[in-house]
Amino acid sequence: MYVSWYSLPQGAPYSRLVVASNFTRSDAPLGLAAAKLGSSAVRELWSGRDMAAEVAANMTVPAKKFVLLGVKTGD
Repeated sequence: MYVSWYSLPQGAPYSRLVVASNFTRSDAPLGLAAAKLGSSAVRELWSGRDMAAEVAANMTVPAKKFVLLGVKTGD
């Protein structure tokens, strides 16, 4: 699992962008539980699905897939 976390410029729709790629042959945890997203608003950008920060922090990425998350942290 490879995860990149980007801070976006002020005025962007999201304050953070998370890109996670699972290159393994089995499902793997995203591993954001330690990121302390708190009450951030999170959206899975490919599907447009909103999710609670707790769900995003504990989600699983399917084998050979990736996720793109937009995070509004309020800072």
